[in-house]
Amino acid sequence: MNQVYDWLNSTAPTLLRDIKDVHLNILVQNIDNMKGKNVSGLKRFGKVTGTTAHEAYTNLATREALGVPLHRLSTCNGPEYYAVSEYQEKEPLLIVSPDPHPLREQVLGQIARALPELRIQVIQNLSYEDFRKVICIAKWSLTFGEGLDGYFLELVFSGGVGFAVFNDRFFTLELLNWRPSILPGRL
Repeated sequence: MNQVYDWLNSTAPTLLRDIKDVHLNILVQNIDNMKGKNVSGLKRFGKVTGTTAHEAYTNLATREALGVPLHRLSTCNGPEYYAVSEYQEKEPLLIVSPDPHPLREQVLGQIARALPELRIQVIQNLSYEDFRKVICIAKWSLTFGEGLDGYFLELVFSGGVGFAVFNDRFFTLELLNWRPSILPGRL
């Protein structure tokens, strides 16, 4: 974000000379990555808005902190985009998000000790296509990050069981006690 500001600041006289209207939209996908970013400073180059990914921070407090109008636009995601693998055919594989969490190592260590036959794979340095292949064979996922993110939803849409650690930065409090209903014929 600040790199974009610095770049525009140095190139704006030449780059924007013949452009009448500039509209910059900031994709706010992770609210924690916005700390220390000069979003409202971009207003000197034109209109600035923000598009958020999570309801938990699509609110007046975030709008005031960033100094720009916010709009929530979730990703287009649904079971119709996934091939379902039968749960019984899946491998004893737990995929894990790479997100930091204070209890992450303790939780993963306890799971590994309790289920020594389980393979645990942290999802990192994979193309999206390779990720899609892994979720077709994994029985479970555990996300320490955004909650109902791709690590959770995409695996569920593929016939697995997803677990998410509650995180008030991405979940609303209403989701704290949410329990999804089981889709008939899926498990």
